[in-house]
Amino acid sequence: MTKRAGQDPRRRSIVWCAKKNGARPGKNQRCARPQRRRKAALGPQSGRDSRPPLATEPKRPPLARLFLALRQEKVPFLIIGMTAAVLQGVPVVTADVDLWIGSPRREHDRVLQLCHRLGADIQADYVAELPDGSELNFAYEVAGLKSFRQEKKRARRLRWLGVWVSVLSLEQIQRSKTALQRPKDKVHLIYLDQALKLRRRL
Repeated sequence: MTKRAGQDPRRRSIVWCAKKNGARPGKNQRCARPQRRRKAALGPQSGRDSRPPLATEPKRPPLARLFLALRQEKVPFLIIGMTAAVLQGVPVVTADVDLWIGSPRREHDRVLQLCHRLGADIQADYVAELPDGSELNFAYEVAGLKSFRQEKKRARRLRWLGVWVSVLSLEQIQRSKTALQRPKDKVHLIYLDQALKLRRRL
């Protein structure tokens, strides 16, 4: 077929579509163009996090996974007791980790369920043991101190096991131990006094 000079290419398209459908093209007839379907996007969508939840990352120690899980569940906590003292340089050994939970005591089952999902052995209402043998003690109030919210405001921020955590200051640990006056607290007070005196000198 020879191309006619000056022929509108859009007109040729109309004529072809009309012949294909067995009709003569009108003056204002147009061919409907097939609608293109949008392909589904591959890979992670924008605004979505394709990474696994931090609390379930297998490479992290169980205690670090617990810290992250508490943060994900918006359960406020504060590291207290001699664990907090050790993190601030007091040369003592402690066998457990004490956590002050900032939620009401009536919600303690929520914390235990979270520990259970991480593979912990629930030993009592306020005691759990993580898969690596770390023993956890959960407190909902601490003797000799003010409210959780007030104490957390003056707590120290330290990095432990790759996670930033809030730690009760040495002065507040000393105050709590003085209020408790258990036999082990009297021993701990000796080390706390020495650590605080050394800090003042430095």
